[in-house]
Amino acid sequence: MPTVNRPTNRDYTLQIYTPDYSRFRIKQDGTTIYEGKVVPKPGTDYAEPNLSKIIENYVEQNLPANYGKSSTVMGVISDAYKEFTVEVMDNSNNWTEIDDVGYLFWWDYDENPSSYTDLVMNDKVNDHSVPGARYVKTSISNGVVVNLINASAAATGYDESYCGRYGITYLNRRGGYDFFLFEGKCSKTDSYDIYKFNRAYDNNSNGFGSTRYMNVTTPAWTLNTGWMSDEESYKFAKHVVGSNQVWLQDIEAGKTYPVVIEDTQTEYKTFDRNKMFNYTLTVVKSQEEFRK
Repeated sequence: MPTVNRPTNRDYTLQIYTPDYSRFRIKQDGTTIYEGKVVPKPGTDYAEPNLSKIIENYVEQNLPANYGKSSTVMGVISDAYKEFTVEVMDNSNNWTEIDDVGYLFWWDYDENPSSYTDLVMNDKVNDHSVPGARYVKTSISNGVVVNLINASAAATGYDESYCGRYGITYLNRRGGYDFFLFEGKCSKTDSYDIYKFNRAYDNNSNGFGSTRYMNVTTPAWTLNTGWMSDEESYKFAKHVVGSNQVWLQDIEAGKTYPVVIEDTQTEYKTFDRNKMFNYTLTVVKSQEEFRK
């Protein structure tokens, strides 16, 4: 049975003909990951389970935990594309295969992937970069998604002749990873949560009565994109601001931090209306720093 490929952001319902109810299950690599019952829709003799709601939980895209800590060039096989088999139980209590479906981690509502073979999942805002930046190039070939980490600028299509201290690696809506360089003014701040305890006071000494026993520091950065064109602005608002995986690169210091974007709203700016324009993005380190 030929495999039907689907992106995870689209519903996929499968008709299962049954006058009463039927058991069905979903398997991946021969292992059952889901089993349940379906009942027919009122007035019909078939059920329509939405497979996407089940399968999307088994498809994901992640970089390794040591991203930014290692400078080794490596290909990482992800779980961003998987193939699944759907089976139903017949009247003799035997399982019968009725569908093969492949799912790709993809959340771009503006387009569907036209092919699942040799598909480039990158969609860069622009090609600006500086020496020392880390890159990831994401592609799918023969049903395997590969993240080529720390590839050269030439291999990933970046021009390192620009200026900027901070950049980000982020997961875009296509399910691939891209890099963006901030070329405007950037700043770093720390916020503190202070924990303290009080001792009985002693006015005859210089000892501490109220004492800090732990400080929790949360670093944050305010980043300005620099001037962008209409197309760059659109891609930045579309792919970057809503990304749920972002790593901040302090290229000058050679450090990488997992961060969370604090902004909850963005405007799709256009050159005709706003002349030249830029965006300011606030990111917060996702791991707090403890000092005791």
